[in-house]
Amino acid sequence: MASLIRFHGFDVLGIQEGLINQLEDISTALSEYARYGKGRDDGGNAGEHAAIFYKKNALTYC
Repeated sequence: MASLIRFHGFDVLGIQEGLINQLEDISTALSEYARYGKGRDDGGNAGEHAAIFYKKNALTYC
C-alpha cells in the first residue's frame, strides 16, 4: 500500500474505519506524511478513526 501511495504521489488521503495500530503502521511506512484524526470512542485513540494523511512538504496543518 505504501508503495502505491508513493507512486501516485497523493498530497492528501483519507482512511476510513482505521484502528490506531493500523494508522501507526501507515505512519511508520509513510514517514513523509503527517496525520490528523481522532478515535470515535473517546476523541483520542480508542475506536475507529476517519484519519487524514497529508504530505508534510506539500501542506501544513493549522
